[in-house]
This record gives sequence, structure tokens and C-alpha cells, in this order.
Amino acid sequence: MYFNKVILLGRLVKDPEIKFTPKGLAVSKFTLALSKKNKRDLILKTENYTSNSKLNDEVLYIDVNSFGERAEIISKFFKKGILVLIEGRLKLNRWTTVNGELRTNHSIILENFQFLPNKINNSKKLSDNTDEVTSDEPY
Repeated sequence: MYFNKVILLGRLVKDPEIKFTPKGLAVSKFTLALSKKNKRDLILKTENYTSNSKLNDEVLYIDVNSFGERAEIISKFFKKGILVLIEGRLKLNRWTTVNGELRTNHSIILENFQFLPNKINNSKKLSDNTDEVTSDEPY
């Protein structure tokens, strides 16, 4: 038995892209930025009380794909900088370059999401701050 579940909290790097398949299925893609402060630098800054100490962030950029009704909702409400909590599953993508090199990367297939309080987007209120959609996915 295998378990493939991912839960991430992050901000959108840019507005989502939406496309439609020939059969009319909406496909949305966006990138989520996740950051983590370097604890060592945080401790040094606190102990030395220096304003010159800069916190180093470890930033991850994660590609997220959604389909159907979820993709349409995402394209309507998700904007660059918005804070979201996503739930999905990890997918391995493989392809061969024009030079014949095998390449891989991972992405998330979105299953559920939740809007969170957002300093950048606080002037635009959403009706209930949560949107959860369940539908069949092509994968």
C-alpha cells in the first residue's frame, strides 16, 4: 500500500495560466513559492542585535496543476502573491530534450485548496474564504 499526499502553504509566484483541452476541460497551472528562514542566521541576528545581519531564505518553487472546476475557480480567484493552502498528490514528469537527455521534475496535482488571510489581498474579500471542490480528475 502506498500513500501520496502533499499539503503546502505558500504564495503564488504569478497569476495562474488556464488553458482548455479540445474536449473543453479546464487546465490551470501555477507556481507556489515556499520559504523557510535559516535558523542559524536568525539566532546570530538576535544575539548580536545587528541590523546588517540578513536572514537567508531557503525558497522552493513548486509547480501545481489543477483540472476541471477547480482550474476555473483558481483562474478566477488566485492572483500573484495570494497566500493559499493546497492539498494534492506528487507527480513525476519525465521528458527527453532535443539533445536526447532524459529530464525529470515533480509537480503537484491539486485535490483541494483553501484561501488564507492575505496582507497583499486584504481589500478584496471572498464570500466564505474557503473553496473546496471535489470532482474527477484525468490522472
